[in-house]
Amino acid sequence: MEQFSQGDRVEYRNHNNEDCQGTVERVDGTGRETRYTIQNARNQMMEQVEIDRVARRLS
Repeated sequence: MEQFSQGDRVEYRNHNNEDCQGTVERVDGTGRETRYTIQNARNQMMEQVEIDRVARRLS
């Protein structure tokens, strides 16, 4: 499973199961327990996202 770092731009699924893009602001935990705080690029809201809901890194 791909790991992401603070500052990475990513595509993810939010809690409403919508495809979103944003920037990783914080990383908590390790392995399958990793959680990311992501700032949504569209609405600037911070969201807590589990590792399995982050699809990929954007260029």
